[in-house]
Amino acid sequence: MAGQAQGAGGGAIEPVLPMPPAGLLVCGECDAVFRRPHLASDGIARCRRCGATLERGHGLSADGQLALVVAALVVFVIASLSPIVTLQLRGIDSVATLYEATRLTWRAGEHLVALLSIGTAFVFPLLVIVLYLWVLAPLLARRRAPALVPAMRALRWVLRWSMVEVFMLGVLIAVVRSAGVTNVVLGPGIFAYGVLVVLLTAIHASGLQGLWLSFDPAAMMSLGMQMEQSFARARELEPANPRVVLLDGVNTLHKPAFVGGGADKALARFEQAIALYDGAAAGAAGAPGDPAVLAWGRDDAFVWAGRSAMKEKKYEAARAFYRRALEVNPDNGWVKRSLLPQAEKLIAEKGNS
Repeated sequence: MAGQAQGAGGGAIEPVLPMPPAGLLVCGECDAVFRRPHLASDGIARCRRCGATLERGHGLSADGQLALVVAALVVFVIASLSPIVTLQLRGIDSVATLYEATRLTWRAGEHLVALLSIGTAFVFPLLVIVLYLWVLAPLLARRRAPALVPAMRALRWVLRWSMVEVFMLGVLIAVVRSAGVTNVVLGPGIFAYGVLVVLLTAIHASGLQGLWLSFDPAAMMSLGMQMEQSFARARELEPANPRVVLLDGVNTLHKPAFVGGGADKALARFEQAIALYDGAAAGAAGAPGDPAVLAWGRDDAFVWAGRSAMKEKKYEAARAFYRRALEVNPDNGWVKRSLLPQAEKLIAEKGNS
């Protein structure tokens, strides 16, 4: 179910499932799983299935990220309490802090603008800083943060809404437009917000993926055994469910041969999954559930069958599987732009040799 990802500055990322968690990258958009590459400081790893950014290369440890977050908190307090601008008109000075500007905007009847301003410049940046502190601070004592999973999910969500740079742009536009009417003196608040933008950008660029690896990775090694038990239970409950067989095949493909893995065994699983998908599509007797629901993942069965055939150097068979995948899902970019051209290239080279 994973696509091959590509690392800019770090090389290609080969998809895999049963590895220690420290060697994995998981796409947050499509749940594809990849081997973690070694990225250069300016490298970016992207999912080849959906194009989402998986990880950015950086040299920040968890302690370094915590230092940035503490600095961001200090700067945030300065930015929130200090004057953003001072307007001088006819001998009268009007000092505008974030709170005062938001209050006047609300009183002027621009409620939506006031809410957006306080949200993008105060609420969401504060949530980002607090959640990062919640997650990172316990690491100093080598402890896992309480409610780690909900905190990480909340952090991922609020990062999308923390837009201090948008607030900064609006302030600068207002300053430029006011310059012809009144004398505008920039206050320490606006400079603090500028520094806050830089700090939050650096924190965001470090990504969330590395944080997961800091929380007791040795305890995660038991996931492989739990996964095998879950597969056994799934096969017991619905042995004719094609998705169960498909996922079992992906697991088998990436398991070492000495524990029952290998491309040849996986290919047999994928062919079984394809037969079950075809039976469900035809409404065969004994097919579990709704055929329309079971069609989900059908193209992946052909994709992974092709991957297994490629590892077995059965290039013609792999090409046939990839073409079937495109018949099921013509928009599968991984097959269209990467897998199928690779198989055709190897077939051509084999024919010319």
